[in-house]
Amino acid sequence: RVRPVEDVVAEIQASGARKLFFVDDIINGHPRHARELMEALIPLRIKWGSQATITIAQDREMLRLAQESGCTFLFIGLESFLSPEFRKLGGCNAAPEKMLTAIRRIRDHGIAIWGSFIIGLETDTVATIQKTVELAIEAQLDFAQFSIMTPLPGTRLRHDLLAQGRISDHDWAHYTYGHLVFEPARMTREEVGAVYREAWRTFYRLRSIYRRVGAWPWDRRRLLLWAINLGIRWALSYGLNNASNHSALEAGGFAEA
Repeated sequence: RVRPVEDVVAEIQASGARKLFFVDDIINGHPRHARELMEALIPLRIKWGSQATITIAQDREMLRLAQESGCTFLFIGLESFLSPEFRKLGGCNAAPEKMLTAIRRIRDHGIAIWGSFIIGLETDTVATIQKTVELAIEAQLDFAQFSIMTPLPGTRLRHDLLAQGRISDHDWAHYTYGHLVFEPARMTREEVGAVYREAWRTFYRLRSIYRRVGAWPWDRRRLLLWAINLGIRWALSYGLNNASNHSALEAGGFAEA
């Protein structure tokens, strides 16, 4: 179900916000509604971001409207460029070359991309994850987030792993997307931890940041992208902690009965 476009516009005008984030897992999930919304946003002259699937790159009209309406960045779940599990998770079953083309097309419309990747899929190996990070840099993603696959309560993934006896940690405090709480299929636990840390370090190395952000023209936007990337790099040097706990899981409706 989608909200009427006029209601969304009225709320934005009432708030007086000039920069906002649409909390919508897939803003391009209803193409006609998304285009209508973006067209209605143009007169507001705001800056906005949201979440989308990579398939938005196939809709050139939507990309044009997104750019004209002030879209500055999109958070896109890319999971893995190479893993067959990507299709099962609802992603785009595109070949890596097509994925790279799609990313570049979005960026050509002045829209920065924050790519999200899951590490620990059933077919993942150290080599496929390393190759995925290389492709993410080659695609000049502006930002990337790497998460370890986490079998949250109530999900099919957790049900399957429990049935297979592969859940090794039931402490909710460790369900942070940064801890491995199950036995992986094609890697050791040590390999998952090592390649997870390596992915973050590799993507946010100085030469990687230069290669990715350097494609933008010199303006305030490019300086901001540099600042954010360097900020993430600094935070990584001190260790990021995506702390979660049992109370948070309960609040989100994830706790098991």
